Amino acid sequence: MKQNIREKRNRLMKARKIVTLALLLLVFFLLSIYYIINSDLFTLKKINVTGNSDVAYDAVIDVSGLIYNRNIFQYNLEEIKFNIEKHSYIESAEVTKKLPGSINISIKEREKYAIIPYMGRYIYIDYKLNVIDVFDEYIHKDLVLINGSEILNISVGQRIVSQNNEKLESVIKILEAAKVASINNMISEINIEDNNTVRLVIVNGIEALIDLESDAAYIVVSLKEILAKLTSNNKNIVVDMRFEGAFSVKEKLN
Repeated sequence: MKQNIREKRNRLMKARKIVTLALLLLVFFLLSIYYIINSDLFTLKKINVTGNSDVAYDAVIDVSGLIYNRNIFQYNLEEIKFNIEKHSYIESAEVTKKLPGSINISIKEREKYAIIPYMGRYIYIDYKLNVIDVFDEYIHKDLVLINGSEILNISVGQRIVSQNNEKLESVIKILEAAKVASINNMISEINIEDNNTVRLVIVNGIEALIDLESDAAYIVVSLKEILAKLTSNNKNIVVDMRFEGAFSVKEKLN
């Protein structure tokens, strides 16, 4: 009987020693992890930025909120991504950590699609009608100028607000189709002042009239075929494409 009691006590003591040792090892392990994580080994030493062309490296770093020599585990990647995507030139961003001390940022910039004159200034928009930037001068003359937009409000980085946003959306579809058909560089100006008609001005002076409700891809392909048949001398020409199946080519009325 006494022997059984001694054996139970011995087993209990051994169990306590094992538990105590395990706890000590766990505490040691956690302290080691804490020390390593908070050591200089994991401070931010390098920030890599890719995909930027119009946006300078320093501008990306500034808007990200990243600070060198701060512990890398203190940063929330989603928060950094959110900060970067607030920049008007940046459409999207991907942020990853590369241990021990680097953060990689990959961005996709917004593509300038067109320019809208407004109160003596020039608004640069992307294909979603977001305002990328506003300039005092007409700088990028390779971009299409859109006239006739009834703007109500603009805020850099936000979608433009106008009374004819639907018309602007139709124009963007035309520009996208023109880009696919490789004739976007032939269009210099688009006028949307008329109710249901879009007026395209081609670089050589030819004009094309398009109905807003027309299929953009079909119209652009047809326009490309018509332009290919016209000679370089055909400058005072209007291509009327408002009526499907009844396109006409005629001289401009003075």
